[in-house]
Amino acid sequence: MSNLLTRPIKAKYLALLLLLGILGVAILFCVMNPHKSPFHKPKDWLKSAEEGNVIAQYYLGNRSYNARDYNEAVKWYHKAAEQGHTGAQIRLGDCYFNGEDIGQDYDKAMEWYRKAAEQGNKEARIRLGDCYYTGNGVKKDYKEAAEWYRKAATYNK
Repeated sequence: MSNLLTRPIKAKYLALLLLLGILGVAILFCVMNPHKSPFHKPKDWLKSAEEGNVIAQYYLGNRSYNARDYNEAVKWYHKAAEQGHTGAQIRLGDCYFNGEDIGQDYDKAMEWYRKAAEQGNKEARIRLGDCYYTGNGVKKDYKEAAEWYRKAATYNK
């Protein structure tokens, strides 16, 4: 009698395992073959970014940055940052901070770090703390640095 009750349960588990296996193979295909993945076609990212998609803009910024095309990276980071994307705001701040092909501008770096920090971004709060601690871009202020580090440490998002 107990054998009859467990057959449907075993069948459900086997079906679930099969489905998970198929899903795993699909994900592995996309990871191992990004150029063949429908989610990584460069022309689709470009079109989407030009239409204002903030994720596509950030993606193209990262892609350009990694290719060392800093002017193009700044262009896409700026578009995404203006829409409030905190990751783009930080990366744009980094570009200004380091001066990669755009000239070093600590004031602009601090502006973008602060925008991301005010949205609750932990990484931006740490960057601001670092700037105040070292005096890069601002007057050295250990109390202000400690305040930004505290805000980053009590991050709840």
